[in-house]
This record gives sequence, C-alpha cells and structure tokens, in this order.
Amino acid sequence: MDGLALAEWAISSPTGTVAKAAGIAALNALSVPELNWRVGDPMAAIDGADVIGTIGLFQPALKNFDAREVRVVEREPIEEVDSPSGVSVSMFGPDEHEEAIDSVEILFVTGSSLIYGGVDTYLHAAETVPTVVLIGATASFLPGPAFEAGVTMLAGAQVTDADSVRRGVRAGACGTDLHNSGLDKVYVAADYSLPGLDMRR
Repeated sequence: MDGLALAEWAISSPTGTVAKAAGIAALNALSVPELNWRVGDPMAAIDGADVIGTIGLFQPALKNFDAREVRVVEREPIEEVDSPSGVSVSMFGPDEHEEAIDSVEILFVTGSSLIYGGVDTYLHAAETVPTVVLIGATASFLPGPAFEAGVTMLAGAQVTDADSVRRGVRAGACGTDLHNSGLDKVYVAADYSLPGLDMRR
C-alpha cells in the first residue's frame, strides 16, 4: 500500500480506530517536505490571557499557566487534577464544551480529537475565540484545511533525530518524554499576531 492510499484512511475510517490514526500519521509523514515550521511551544508563551480553554487535559503544561483560569474539556471523567499553586482548573465533559469555551481567550485543542472525534464541534463553538491552537504530534500536517476550519495556529512536532526517537519509543517513551529525545515542538500560524501569545519568548 502506498502512502497516499494509507492517508485516505484519515477520512474514510471510523473515529477512534487504529486505521484512522494510521491515516493521520500518513498525512503527517507526507506533509513533512512541504512544511515550514517555526520552533516553539505556544503553551509556554501565554501573554496577557487570563482564561484559557483546553480540549483534553495537558497535565505537564499546567505549570506554564500561572495565575490563570484553565477550563478543561475531557472525554474521560477525571475527579481531581493536580494543578500548580495559582492555577485554577475546572473540568467539563464533552457535552459541556460550549460552557467551557465561552469567553476563553485562547483555546488549545488536542490533535487527538481528529482521531477520537469532536474536533468540528469544538471549532464551531470556538468561532469567537481570538486564538485557537490545534496542538500535539497528531497535528503535524499541511495547515491549510485547519486554517479554513477556524484554527489560527497548528502546533505539532518535528523529528530532528530519528534514531533517538526510535530508541525512546522502544524504551517506552511517548508524548512529553520524546521532546527530549529528538522531537521538537513546532508551529505555523495563519496570522502571527496571535492575541494572548508571545512566540518571541
């Protein structure tokens, strides 16, 4: 099977399936030669935004949200979140997403929602949010369709040392751990004014 045929699985496969994940991974791989990423982490560049929304719980990033209100929409119930001092975290279920997103200044949407479903619903609810970031290694493809859907920034991952990443995966590393093992946090924006973010940090 060639890469283009595999990439079609991103559209044709049911949500929540390995086939859909494989299709999105193929899209990411095919996009690599055409992407012009900038290195940086928008979750570490909050500037002037007091209310932040996230689709998915980004536990390691909470340390970057000092003295802010964070509203988290999570598909799996979480009774208690270990948040740093000064960070106020409120949890919402998927059916409460409109309440959670209302009046946030920045919304971070996990790229995993492309696999598990709901991304269109969340983006529709975020039409008035100034800065919407589709984020995560899953969101590492050509950004045009995401921008057309209302995303203002695509924040993905770029492999800089394939051998190191392979070793990390074989050792059980994933997600955040791989950012110390040959994987850079990168981004591209539709418009670099990006209210609430200062990517010069």
